[in-house]
Amino acid sequence: MQPEQPTEPNEPKPTGEEPEEPMPSTKARQDPGIHRELWAGTRLSRAVAVILAQGALWFNLFVFSQSTFTGLYVIVPSAITVIGITYVLISVTRFSSMPEKALMLLFGFALLVGNFSILYWSYGTTGNFTEHLTRLDAVYFAIGTLTTAGTGNISAVSQLARGLQALQMALDIGFLVFVVALAVAEIFSRMQRRRDRQEN
Repeated sequence: MQPEQPTEPNEPKPTGEEPEEPMPSTKARQDPGIHRELWAGTRLSRAVAVILAQGALWFNLFVFSQSTFTGLYVIVPSAITVIGITYVLISVTRFSSMPEKALMLLFGFALLVGNFSILYWSYGTTGNFTEHLTRLDAVYFAIGTLTTAGTGNISAVSQLARGLQALQMALDIGFLVFVVALAVAEIFSRMQRRRDRQEN
């Protein structure tokens, strides 16, 4: 009989049986499926929320009177835009299908145009622009800035108006880069899946 090997104080004594390995948690594997089902189940309510957010933004532009940046008529649409863009960025990187991603990105661009239309119209005086902006002029100027086509006859002349236009340009470029990166990632993902199917 061999003498018993000394053990460390915190080390468990060997029992002769292999210790059971902990069972892998099924929660981690189920979570994506649960989120996917929840995402698919809330498609109608999300579509209604998107329509209401867009409606509130454009309703604000075409119904309420001109305001200033400190007014609720500008702060609330800006908050809607920030929340909406955040929602778009999350939704298109999660479980959305390609048509849903395209609609969400279109929604994001519409939010940017709507919000900056409100800002341009709120500050659309002759002190800020070459002419007094009507509601349609504000939308026209925002779309011209988004597409980089410009408007030619309307331009920002004050530091404030130029700052707003520069902010829109930066956000538009950032959003466009995100869309291109998403499209490239989707193309590579599909190519990889096709390659995997051919190998199997």
